[in-house]
Amino acid sequence: MGQAEPVGQVAGVEQVAGVEQRGQPEIATNRVVDYYETAEHRALDLLTGGQIHLGYWPKDWRQEEGPASPAADLAEAASRLTRLLVAKSRVAAGERFIDIGCGVGGPALALVRERRCLVDGVTISPFQQEQAVARATRAGLAEQARFYLADALALPFAAASFAGGWFFESIFHMGHRPALVEARRVLQPGAVLLLTDVIDCGRLSEEEKQTARELCNVDYLTIDQYPALLADTGFELLELVDLTERVALPFATRFAAAVADRRAEILAIFSDDEERLARFAAVGEKFANIGYLLVACRVPA
Repeated sequence: MGQAEPVGQVAGVEQVAGVEQRGQPEIATNRVVDYYETAEHRALDLLTGGQIHLGYWPKDWRQEEGPASPAADLAEAASRLTRLLVAKSRVAAGERFIDIGCGVGGPALALVRERRCLVDGVTISPFQQEQAVARATRAGLAEQARFYLADALALPFAAASFAGGWFFESIFHMGHRPALVEARRVLQPGAVLLLTDVIDCGRLSEEEKQTARELCNVDYLTIDQYPALLADTGFELLELVDLTERVALPFATRFAAAVADRRAEILAIFSDDEERLARFAAVGEKFANIGYLLVACRVPA
């Protein structure tokens, strides 16, 4: 399986003056790469069916009895969140769409299947890029969905290349303002950009924020910061929805049970390290203090 060329050398992609000068991060030492290439993210890939994001639960999730299969519940919630984003995308058949921070390609492939569009996904993780390419190939969608090892702040595409795009749980690693500026550059007039973001809803301690910055470059905004940020970076705000009650909180409540449901498989990923498994199962609890936001915005026509 071939690997996409690095930024500045992507086959078939017109280069833009100045892109190479903005530069590609040092991939081998980047904290975000290290974070996403851990065994924990292979386990999350297993639990979410290749989505590697949080889930979207029904409004009455608190009133439901515990699911018969917690792992299947988590995977379905992750798929439901993907379907929500696909439904809100406005890309048409044959149009180009950019997935900025594409992970292992699950949402991009779902979009291609539903909309019959063409997706270019970018990630700075070599492992994720290889996995995404392999999944597209297995699905028979390698021509419609292409995945590149590239820097989200120096995208290897010409200005106004895409009719739509999204940051699906990725922008908080990149620096919101520069990531939006670069996305604005490659989107066409009238294009809709979607993003989901973990946000500071007033329950995070300063220690928690600092730990997230040091671990994987996470920068938390508040919901109130978004309107001005989007205006300053050249976007028109279309929709701003706080989904904390249907995403972050149920994930925090149900994640440990999902891990227990597939304990043997996850323990094998962790090389039978019981302490590591216990730490992984406890990850969900941290999301009880984190908000979750869905944003839709548009490049002015």
